[in-house]
Amino acid sequence: MTPETTTSNSRRRSVQGLDEDFADSVVQIQNLGISYRTGNREIPVLKDITLRLGRGRVLGLVGESGSGKSTLAGALLGSLRAGSFVATGTASVSGQDVFALRPKQLRQFRIREVAMVPQNAGSALTPTMKIHEQIAEALHSLKGNKAAQRQRAEDLLRLVRLPNPSQALDRYPHQFSGGQQQRIGIAVALAADPTLLVLDEPTTGLDVVTQAAILNLLTELQDSLGMSMVIVSHDLGVIDKMCTDVAVLRRGEIVEAGATREVLENPRHAYTRGLLASVPRIDVPGIPPSMDHAAIDAGIDSVQDQNVYRRTAPGMSQPVLTVESLSIDYRRKHVPGTGATVKDVSFMVNAGEVVALVGESGSGKSSIANAIAGLQKTVGGRIVLANGGELAKTVSGRPKNLRQAIQLIFQNADTSLNPRHTVRTAVQRPINLFGVKDASVQQSLADVDLPAGFAQRLPGQLSGGQRQRVGIARAVAAAPALVLADEVVSALDVSVQSSILRLMDNLSREKSLGFLFITHDLAVVRAIADRVVVLYLGRVVEEGTVEEIFGFVSHPYTRLLLDSVIELGDNHEAKTKDIQDEIPAAPPEHGCPFASRCPLVRDVCHTVAPPTIAVSAGHNIQCHADVAELAGTSTPALEGNRTC
Repeated sequence: MTPETTTSNSRRRSVQGLDEDFADSVVQIQNLGISYRTGNREIPVLKDITLRLGRGRVLGLVGESGSGKSTLAGALLGSLRAGSFVATGTASVSGQDVFALRPKQLRQFRIREVAMVPQNAGSALTPTMKIHEQIAEALHSLKGNKAAQRQRAEDLLRLVRLPNPSQALDRYPHQFSGGQQQRIGIAVALAADPTLLVLDEPTTGLDVVTQAAILNLLTELQDSLGMSMVIVSHDLGVIDKMCTDVAVLRRGEIVEAGATREVLENPRHAYTRGLLASVPRIDVPGIPPSMDHAAIDAGIDSVQDQNVYRRTAPGMSQPVLTVESLSIDYRRKHVPGTGATVKDVSFMVNAGEVVALVGESGSGKSSIANAIAGLQKTVGGRIVLANGGELAKTVSGRPKNLRQAIQLIFQNADTSLNPRHTVRTAVQRPINLFGVKDASVQQSLADVDLPAGFAQRLPGQLSGGQRQRVGIARAVAAAPALVLADEVVSALDVSVQSSILRLMDNLSREKSLGFLFITHDLAVVRAIADRVVVLYLGRVVEEGTVEEIFGFVSHPYTRLLLDSVIELGDNHEAKTKDIQDEIPAAPPEHGCPFASRCPLVRDVCHTVAPPTIAVSAGHNIQCHADVAELAGTSTPALEGNRTC
């Protein structure tokens, strides 16, 4: 079976000039097979791929890591990884067989017909070149006319809604936020007016507010310019919002394809149903089931037999961490009108409890975690560890037993594990360093559900989820009291995410570990957290149990975060399009930090720090508005926007 994305009866947006019969297809792929050579063997990456994409339509490519999504997207640009080759079939864009083009023709094709927005625009932009110079490189038709190039570059930055585009032209990439860098990457891609725009995980790593703003921008651009798009993503909410058509890949094959809403509402293949079941949902509390590949291979639909797991918060337990009035200041000297980076942050983490720190990029989450770990100096407040007393401000001033008590799990296990060291070496190191009694590599691997034989493997021989389990095993091997988990599932497939979340739940309960869980993914917070601390510009604006945070009464900033979440089945057209994703460059010196973006703002907000509103015994909100006003702007966790 080779499904084709050729029909869509559930089109949610109209595009001027769209030919529903696809006579004018922008993308035509026929029986495409791509393989790579290793030794004397040929390993297939894509197998017999056939699909078409009409002008003005948007195709989503979904599947787990290793399914062939990025390889298929790269094929549309005539780009293959070293050692790869086309084994069968053809791939045509705008009537041109991309793998039949000669080098000069291929360069012209990439200039005029197709462009790509990479996952991380910050790393794709040249750090030593100003923005106008980078955009000018793509303006081949204006070569030699610097004035025209600059004007076109400014027009492009205005098109992608970058603030102050004329001034931005003379700045360098590092002077922009992650969301702004992504907007610049889109502007560079649009410079040559491509027929097809390929986006590889365009919002992975962005916080929910920035993600929503970027996706709204892409929707507006696609509607106004009428270009075709191919979006690679493991986020099914993004695919549901953006794409008219979807192709689901597994092990290099398309297992299901068709109109997006039709496929997502009525999936026919067990793998598609497994992917959908693995997605955490804000309105369905709990950890979703993991993918059962053995059952899928055997033709058994295991989704019906698996339920969402509801975590139970621990009962009365002792605090393992107490943070009191913590302040961090990156300024070298006082700047009038600005405040400290982090100011007066207080919270606790109890034994066996998962506490989530949430907020946009720049809210101070990682700075607070680094200060707890002793990697960032503080300018005020106290950090107290159970049985250890007040911690020294830097790790060098802490005795070995206190360094042992706090361990970290990093976001990217690929870079946190030494590629030349075996799993045994990585996990054994904290055991030896801290002299942990009755600990072993074999037991540590068993704690994270990995076979003992994995001890002999190198990180490159493991999947992304397995590498993350090794990172967790390394942290747990030290027998800590507190684990700092910084975005540990943000880069993982949804099917792998659920297994890692269940693992964290088991470890917190069985070993009474306290977890400080840092993330921007509110659906994951809903699944795993017991309590939530919401940060904005280094200030706590709300704290409460997970049920309270996702309930009826919320701080306006918490409501912004919730309203920005993009989930499967949302009525995307009903959600607000005017999302302000640009946070101030620094916290204000006085008043409420959220005043410049708050819909409930009043004069006092700019001059007086907000009081604490005790909504309940453990639910506190920092706001000048009263509970009735806060309840009037809130609805429980996206209620009423769901259509499937």
